[in-house]
Amino acid sequence: MVKSVTNSIDVFDKVYCISLKECRDRQENARSQLSRIGINRFDFFWGTDKDDELVKEYYESDLVLKFPPCFRCLKRSCGKETCNNFLIPAQVATFISFKRVWEDMIENNVGIAMIVEDDVVFADYAPSLVQSALSKSTFTNLGVTRNSKSLLRLGTSKGNECKITGHPPQYVKGAFRVSNYCFVITLGMAKQLMNNFRKIETTVDNYIHYVVGMKVNNYSLFPPIAYDLSWSMGAVDSLIHPKSTRVNYLKQAQPWNSEAIGVAQKKVDRHFFHKLIRKVLSVGHPRCGSAYMSQLLKAHGLDVRHEEMGDDGISSWMFAVEDDENPWAKNKYALSSRYTVFDYVIHHVRDPSSAIPSIVRENTRSVVSYQFRRKHIEQALAIDIDRYPTDLEKATASFLYWNRIIEKLNPDISVRVEDCEEDIFRLLSAHNLTDVDKPLQDVVEKTCNADKLYKGVRYAKPVIVEHDWAMICDELKEELMKFCVEYGYDHSGVR
Repeated sequence: MVKSVTNSIDVFDKVYCISLKECRDRQENARSQLSRIGINRFDFFWGTDKDDELVKEYYESDLVLKFPPCFRCLKRSCGKETCNNFLIPAQVATFISFKRVWEDMIENNVGIAMIVEDDVVFADYAPSLVQSALSKSTFTNLGVTRNSKSLLRLGTSKGNECKITGHPPQYVKGAFRVSNYCFVITLGMAKQLMNNFRKIETTVDNYIHYVVGMKVNNYSLFPPIAYDLSWSMGAVDSLIHPKSTRVNYLKQAQPWNSEAIGVAQKKVDRHFFHKLIRKVLSVGHPRCGSAYMSQLLKAHGLDVRHEEMGDDGISSWMFAVEDDENPWAKNKYALSSRYTVFDYVIHHVRDPSSAIPSIVRENTRSVVSYQFRRKHIEQALAIDIDRYPTDLEKATASFLYWNRIIEKLNPDISVRVEDCEEDIFRLLSAHNLTDVDKPLQDVVEKTCNADKLYKGVRYAKPVIVEHDWAMICDELKEELMKFCVEYGYDHSGVR
């Protein structure tokens, strides 16, 4: 006869363990840990991954608080670059996962449920406490019934509290702590969490345990019986914020494993949890004056660097689009435009008759630059510039469509690098961004980056004559003439 597996703790109608399907090691950890406290029957609840389409839908449906403000202090800028001030996709995905659990409880009429995360760890003394702490009589005394709005926090980050032994369990009413690794809610609490929900405006642990939790029948267990492997110990990677805790754990547990330590450190270094607010972004097509615009803005007293985030902003053609890793970023916040909000956006353009020959050289000498633009133009406009047969047409298409993408950013001003000084002066003066009292003419050499090296070699710019312009396809010729008319450039050679 096969002995049936039962739970020695019978106070729960259901035990949920939230996990991602691919996290097999974490699931094994959960089975082992729950078994230690007498829970052998539970359900894995497959969570929502940060790359899930549902996460994208929440952002696009305005169901996530946008930055600014900081979601924690609700200020536009809290001045702390160590603060997680915007809700990242992993946080949104985690919130959605827990919300789906509440919905499941309501749909299936689950009266009292324990909810744990898959990296839960139960303290050494937990097995000796649970029969008393998690009993029907204890719950009755606390007013924890299926229809009550009740929350019991059973865990905390591992610290001194988890080292307490020899003390009987005690529930303290209204003692706030976040306890997503292990907690108990009732059907009434699940309904309250859903009734209160309008949009994701904070992290799910803060929402459960503070925003809603402090207004219901809520208790925290002392000593806590649970903590976690990722946040508290670093024994596994955090699936929300990569942490130095993980790096330190590997250095102690696997000091010989330099590759794993390096990977963990890179995750920490490349992780964005804080958005910057900067004054100015200047953006155009490559070979169209980004270096000059940086120098001009610096002459006005602004720390706006070329392809490097400064204290006041950046001049970078790559900031026309959102990418995970801009290829020529010179510091962390130059890697992606996603993590900086700009007060003012300048769109700088250059005469196509001089810009496009430089772009032909750029395309043929820098495959990375060309493929970066090709990818994003296709994503944004459904146009593959590689379909054009000649180098001149590819360069023309890139010039036209990249500038079209920038126009969709709704820049505050569009300027021609050939004669932009007065326009830049007026913009900066109007917003008290410069102490200079007149336009800066001829302060910076406009050809400051004209002799760009490609892998250490300087190549001559190709000569494009009127006949060459006449040979480009009618589609591009028409677009190019429109561009010239809009920005005031001579188009007599484009016929």
